[in-house]
Amino acid sequence: FWHKGGDNDKYDSKSNSFDIFEPLFARVKEMFPKSVLKDLGIVDSHTSIQLALYAGNGEYYAEHRDTNILSSNDICSDRPFRKFTCLYYMNPQWKFGDGGELKIGRQHILAPINNRFIVFRSSLLHEVLHAYAPRYAITFWFYGFSAGFSERLSPPRVIKSVSNNPGKVRENLLETIFISIPSYRDPQLQHTLLDAFKKAEFPDRIFAGVYLQCTISEDVESCFSVNIPPCFGNRIRICMTDSVHAKGPTYARHIAHTLYNDETYILNIDSHTRFIYKWDTVLEQMLEMTIEEQGSDKVILTTYPAGFEIDEHDPKKVIIPNEHL
Repeated sequence: FWHKGGDNDKYDSKSNSFDIFEPLFARVKEMFPKSVLKDLGIVDSHTSIQLALYAGNGEYYAEHRDTNILSSNDICSDRPFRKFTCLYYMNPQWKFGDGGELKIGRQHILAPINNRFIVFRSSLLHEVLHAYAPRYAITFWFYGFSAGFSERLSPPRVIKSVSNNPGKVRENLLETIFISIPSYRDPQLQHTLLDAFKKAEFPDRIFAGVYLQCTISEDVESCFSVNIPPCFGNRIRICMTDSVHAKGPTYARHIAHTLYNDETYILNIDSHTRFIYKWDTVLEQMLEMTIEEQGSDKVILTTYPAGFEIDEHDPKKVIIPNEHL
């Protein structure tokens, strides 16, 4: 079932039975500041909405893109094209084994859990896996132009990286670090993320993947009280689910790893972790030294991190024993 709107579309949105979805699409748009939509080249004149039902008889949707933006003809076109795909799932009875997951690229697999909302670039390859139970989804598409926004299918390789140390620049920085973090209703997660970026010598090479298991109505005050600057926030990838769907730490680490996107290094940590200053450079040097000593690049650094204490007078501050070491 389709509803299309826009100056050049042949459907009359006023007479279309999909009017019920217009308020919902308006709410979706409200989630994104107008300044952000403008920077991304999004236009309001074109929208499209799709309601999809997979009956549960093994139906699937083969790998595809929602736009042919990769075609030079479309890049030069004066007509807006799909830029971002938004999926909203309505499957209160869905359970693991029912199938119908969304697979984006090679590794990212997201279950169609009820009330889950997913946004991704329409240019990304994706598919719907075989569904063995009824699966409902509403898809919204944001349209825009190529001008003012560069479509990229993977993180850029940084040539110059500005350090947290004023005046220091690292040339030819190609190595990036992916931090994998599963989190279950942990108010320390926000502090962990902020500490990782603030104490890295080169924070613009750091990316984080978080599998966030929480109950928004109960956890919002304790788990979301810290303001993470946009320069850090846009390097954090989050897959979120209600805590009632938690499947344990092993599964959580697996989901966090699906957010990996070909970074050079992977760092697995807990959601309640603190860092030493220049931790990224220190770990990289330790790894390189170990590789040289062992004569092999198949090296893993592992340890049980030292604990820390929360300052009783200021919950935002912690005391790390022997931090200078």
